[in-house]
Amino acid sequence: MRFAHIADVHLGAWREPKLQELNLETFRKAISICIAEKVEFVIIAGDLFDTAMPPVEILKEAVSELKRLKDNNIACYVIAGSHDFSVSGKTFLDVIEKAGLCTNISKFSERDLGNGDTLTVLELCEGSNCVFAGISGKKGGLETRKFKNLQLPPLHEHKDKVKLFLMHTTLTDAKPKELYFIESVDTEELPDGFDYYAAGHLHIVFESSRKGKPVVYPGPLFPNNFQELEELKQGSFCIVDIDNSKCKIEYKKLKLKEVIAIHVDVSGKNPEQATGAVLQGISMHEIKDKILALKISGIIDGKTSDMDFDKIAAETADCYAMLKNTNSLTSSSMSIEIQTKSNNINDIENEMISRYVKEEKEWDFIPFINTMLHLDMEKQEGETVVGFEARVNDEAIKILGLKEKM
Repeated sequence: MRFAHIADVHLGAWREPKLQELNLETFRKAISICIAEKVEFVIIAGDLFDTAMPPVEILKEAVSELKRLKDNNIACYVIAGSHDFSVSGKTFLDVIEKAGLCTNISKFSERDLGNGDTLTVLELCEGSNCVFAGISGKKGGLETRKFKNLQLPPLHEHKDKVKLFLMHTTLTDAKPKELYFIESVDTEELPDGFDYYAAGHLHIVFESSRKGKPVVYPGPLFPNNFQELEELKQGSFCIVDIDNSKCKIEYKKLKLKEVIAIHVDVSGKNPEQATGAVLQGISMHEIKDKILALKISGIIDGKTSDMDFDKIAAETADCYAMLKNTNSLTSSSMSIEIQTKSNNINDIENEMISRYVKEEKEWDFIPFINTMLHLDMEKQEGETVVGFEARVNDEAIKILGLKEKM
């Protein structure tokens, strides 16, 4: 049996038009590879779309590619991810399923155990020579709770079929260190008896095992943000062959455009010198028709707004697309020392604004606003409320150099 394992496509995620089109083109290429490799079916382990209700143009593109699979007698089995999941249970995945272009295999019922816990009873979905079960992703990592109390129909009744389990969640042994605060599922909590565990949600390439059977994250089909462009530089999925319980996994790298990541530290330079340093950093690379991920950081001697960003933009005009990250760029003219009696974010913001008004200094207001935006952090998927509040407070104290009063 040969099939493709795709996850985290996130169609419609990019707002930059060229990168949105490149994301779509990557999906088209993946489908073409699946057809050329003569896979029997394709599984998408969550987040085909970036939202539950994607724009019509994005939906049309997805339908067109899934129709190509159907025209080549290749079935498609999906589950919702944390992005294209809907609390109401109604998403465009349902529309596509009704059109006969895919099958959502995340079917289950729930039963109250009477002690505050819920039993999740999974249903099996049968293919021609395989069976599926799956758990969709949810916002806030709420799907992790389902793994605590799972019940499945007897798998031994399907001993002659390949058994596949799909999930969109965070596994503990795959969790990056920087995501320590989010809830996760231990590999031992995965249900027994499956031949392959197809994971999505974490944008990494990762392999583990459950009682000798592979547990796989294939990576995102296309990098989904600035950091992923920097680190991954490309997307991926995998072609899986299972024969007599032996499993062979082949990763397919999807690189339509080369990514050039440039990091320039302009600490101690004035705006003119900082601009020159960035231009020099760019000049050391061939950037024509490539994606440029430009990160500018450091504390400059002057206003960040006095840097000549128009000149930098002109220098990068030949790029396919240029993304600029200045989140770590600040000005030495912005120096704030505040002692606060409260850890409340609103109190911290009020003190900052009050101090700004009283001192009547000609601040570079851009890094000031950037600092405020850092405080306006969002709760991460799977992060507990207590963990989120602690992280916000820690980040506020770190960014502002505050001295906490007990």
